Amino acid sequence: MRSGRGGRRSAPAGAGRGVPALSRMTVRPRRQAPAGRAARLSDALRASREALGDIQRQLDSLLEAIRSEGGQPEPDAPERLQRATRRVGVAVERLRQEP
Repeated sequence: MRSGRGGRRSAPAGAGRGVPALSRMTVRPRRQAPAGRAARLSDALRASREALGDIQRQLDSLLEAIRSEGGQPEPDAPERLQRATRRVGVAVERLRQEP
């Protein structure tokens, strides 16, 4: 009687794939970004970091105002936070556009 499993068959000689000219493990040297692109990317990263830092400061200020005795943030706080949020959006969009 045969069991439910079939035996493994080996591939006929010469039927296997050859080794590719360049192995998948080949490490290629990293290409450097062109000077103009690197400068634009650096500027975009700096702008996004500054914009995120501005949001952090705005949120810290709001939290401090809410926790204080009066519990009232400055009247223009929501507008400042909204402007900071827009700046982050613009900065992140600049990063997305960099190839």
